[in-house]
Amino acid sequence: MDVFRCPQFALSTALQPIGNLRDKLLVGKMRLQALRPSRTSPENHSDTSTESFLRSYGFSESMIDGFFRAFYGGIFLERELRTSSRMFEFTFRMFASGRAAIPARGMQEIPRQLAARLPSSAIRTDTKVACIEPDRIILADDTYLDADQVVVATDAESANRLIPGLEEPPRRGARSPVFTTPLPFLPLAKRSLHSTEKRMASSIMSAYSPTSRLTTHPTTGP
Repeated sequence: MDVFRCPQFALSTALQPIGNLRDKLLVGKMRLQALRPSRTSPENHSDTSTESFLRSYGFSESMIDGFFRAFYGGIFLERELRTSSRMFEFTFRMFASGRAAIPARGMQEIPRQLAARLPSSAIRTDTKVACIEPDRIILADDTYLDADQVVVATDAESANRLIPGLEEPPRRGARSPVFTTPLPFLPLAKRSLHSTEKRMASSIMSAYSPTSRLTTHPTTGP
């Protein structure tokens, strides 16, 4: 909860049994630092694990275990918080500077909207790449595509095939079952910041459910 956007919930947020008051003040401090115009980009910061970064920042173990592992575990798909602290700083800044949103027609709308702004010839789908060179791409049908720079952004197995010697990172599995319920978990008058109903996708976007039932898509580990 960003009390800077919803100051009316500042007191109730401070009293929530997650971490302590100092932890909540540290979250505010980190938010202010993340939004500072003179703040350097995270990729220029020293890199460590997210867990080490949070400890060095001064967060208590109860805050790390009770909030960051739970919340960022769903983002990073791992609760050990081994993910780069640079990635943590980047995502934290995004949460602080923007608002979370879900497209009415599903997540596929995000790449569709990006593609719509590009020339129709800029994107090729169902096109297999045979190999890459510093200044060109060679497709499976022997077509050559010249390029000033080549960026490989694909799954680890394909990247390992295109870039010999590239170390394949360990995989992270996750499950996302779908649950439905005819009613919110809490009545409207009793909804709070920590209400599970706040995470019901179809209560935010009704198009996510073909009926009047509420749906939720929790993410769990392997």
